[in-house]
Amino acid sequence: MFKVTASSFSSLSRIQKVLCSFTFFVLIVVIPLYAFKVFTKDGYSDFDVYYRAVERWKAGQFDIIYNYHIDGATPFRYGPPFLFFMRPFGLLTFEWSRLAWYLSQVIFFSIGFYGLYRILQTWRRDAAFLVCFSLLYVMRFILDSFMIGQATALMFVGLVWSLKGWLEKKPAIAACFLAIPAVIKILPGALYALVFSFPKKFSWRVFSYAWLSLVVASAITLFGFGGPKQGIELTQKWFAVSLADSDYSDDAHYGTQSLKSALLRIADMGVMSRELALSCWRNLTIAGFILLFVFWILRRPKDERGILLFFSMGIFTYLWFMPETFKYSQPLLAFPVLALISGPLNRLSYIALIIGALVLSLAGLDIVGSDLFFWIQKKSLPFFASVLLGVAVIQQAVRHSVSRRHPEAQSS
Repeated sequence: MFKVTASSFSSLSRIQKVLCSFTFFVLIVVIPLYAFKVFTKDGYSDFDVYYRAVERWKAGQFDIIYNYHIDGATPFRYGPPFLFFMRPFGLLTFEWSRLAWYLSQVIFFSIGFYGLYRILQTWRRDAAFLVCFSLLYVMRFILDSFMIGQATALMFVGLVWSLKGWLEKKPAIAACFLAIPAVIKILPGALYALVFSFPKKFSWRVFSYAWLSLVVASAITLFGFGGPKQGIELTQKWFAVSLADSDYSDDAHYGTQSLKSALLRIADMGVMSRELALSCWRNLTIAGFILLFVFWILRRPKDERGILLFFSMGIFTYLWFMPETFKYSQPLLAFPVLALISGPLNRLSYIALIIGALVLSLAGLDIVGSDLFFWIQKKSLPFFASVLLGVAVIQQAVRHSVSRRHPEAQSS
């Protein structure tokens, strides 16, 4: 169970204790408040899409579960195993099912931040303060995720406990929990390449458990929907919907803060053609992954913070290179924020955190007003703020790692 020991809390400074107390006060207020808001919400939410897909499954309408020709800009886009996970929610009425999903999100985020606390406890006495700080840093995005009903909470808990597996050298935990976000959004699966930074024996075991996770996910798909033929057709339709993303969604929408969205908005300003913007996105995405993998191949983290920094680099590849990165994905910024504040902060880290707080954490519509909010979004300032955070993380990752040829790396 989640607890902060008296000794760990007493070791905090007065300001740190105040921030921790404030965090718990905020949680006590917002959790029941948002339960009411979610239950009485009118209008669209992503949970509507999940529930609609489950209803079609119940009716045997497998051919239209993945169909953007019918659903327009809101087709079901997650992998079949996620649909299997959502099936129990179809046993309730829509309103109660949506409330149950909200409570599930609360539980997932709670387990995730508890996992981060347990991770930080191993080398920081102020772990409670650091986790509370990172939670407040991404709180606005968590609340938005609650209202829209996104699957980010489930991804978050999978990533946290996967990170715990990497830190504790437990390959089964590292690989199997990483399968959760990989199945939901695909790109987080790039974090499996983190094995390049670990000893071969551990790496091979991670790969073996990753294959086992793939077999389990495939078995769920093949036999969970009435037979292999149905499962294969669902998988094909899922890939078709995923690849046709730009046919039914506006990747230049102000709300999405990915590299692709930023480039398309620049193109719409007349700086370049949309074709050139898309070409730049594809090339930069390929280059970004190659550089990340090369970095992981050539260097090994020196300590726990180094592993957290390496892991956070993988988080950025997901946030930057997805075709769309709405604010509902931004709770994952808790990883790089925690990576930065868990060690000595240099000037770049301070600047990145402050700018990030101004244009990410605090730049909500209800805080800064509509004019400033839309200006910030349309100028892609949240994306560039995340890039600055990423640069700060990379700088620290270099400092907290050694060359693979270094004696320290070879002995590990």
